[in-house]
Amino acid sequence: MPHLTLSQRYQIWRLRHLKPAEIARRIGKHRSVVTRELARNGPTRQAYQPQLAHKRAAQRKKANAVKTIPLVCQTIAQGLANQWSPDQIKGRCQQQGQPMLSRAAIYAHIWRDQRQGGQLYKDLRHANRPYRKRYGKPDGRGKAARRAAKPSIDQRPAVVAEKSRFGDWELDTVLGPQQKGVLVTITERSSNYLLMQRVDDKSAAQTRQAVIDSLSQSGLPVHTLTSDNGTEFADYEQIAKALKTSFYFAHPYHAWERGANEHNNKLIRQYLPKKQDFSQMSPQQITTYQDRLNDRPRKKLNYSTRNKHLKSLFSTQFVAFQT
Repeated sequence: MPHLTLSQRYQIWRLRHLKPAEIARRIGKHRSVVTRELARNGPTRQAYQPQLAHKRAAQRKKANAVKTIPLVCQTIAQGLANQWSPDQIKGRCQQQGQPMLSRAAIYAHIWRDQRQGGQLYKDLRHANRPYRKRYGKPDGRGKAARRAAKPSIDQRPAVVAEKSRFGDWELDTVLGPQQKGVLVTITERSSNYLLMQRVDDKSAAQTRQAVIDSLSQSGLPVHTLTSDNGTEFADYEQIAKALKTSFYFAHPYHAWERGANEHNNKLIRQYLPKKQDFSQMSPQQITTYQDRLNDRPRKKLNYSTRNKHLKSLFSTQFVAFQT
């Protein structure tokens, strides 16, 4: 059963002295279900009341019920066509006071449409592709020149980790097949705002110029830069000097230290899959994909878009986000 029954809620009440993982194992549910149930229905575990919790659940279900009327179906289709996720569709509608299915119900609607021969699922980011388990050794790409003075992320100001200010950027590259074309991607940590530029190869010289050009032409603040240890960032000192900022390197194989940039790179692959050669793509095409990603509503921005977020922070003199 997808929802907790009254009997299961009584079991949670009797076992509330145990850890959520153990309670979940005994009632046959995921740990997160138990954690949310206890947090939602009482400031403390001792205050949890199964009958009241069951009544509240029924009230929420009734209040949140939205039928798949044509307007709702049309809104879902339009959102998917813009490459929005079900969570983004739900969040934007909620922000604007429009009726919409829950995130899970939107997915159910998509799979039902697929079984009936529909094409909605093809606009999902993963298009129902299964997770591919990785085998073998870690990525063996060359590392940036191992200089003793190379600044580590450990030396980066603590404020960067807080994501409380605009202007701390993460850098990476996205490669075409056989390295036919390279995208230099630059992501701002607090907003996930994306800048990207295509270069012919991943040489340090071309990467350096792409980073300098993108950030200087944007007119946006640059407090720090953080990249991985790839050889394309070997000219980090020249980049830092040109932009009058500080440059730091994440630890090897610690992709989560540049999580915002890694996430954006995955979103880019929706438009530029790994088998696609983008060496001949024009700057206008790259800008189009950049704008599409920056115009998606983001949960961390209360379902506003990155472009709108920047306009609320800065003057429209910045050409990078004028639309």
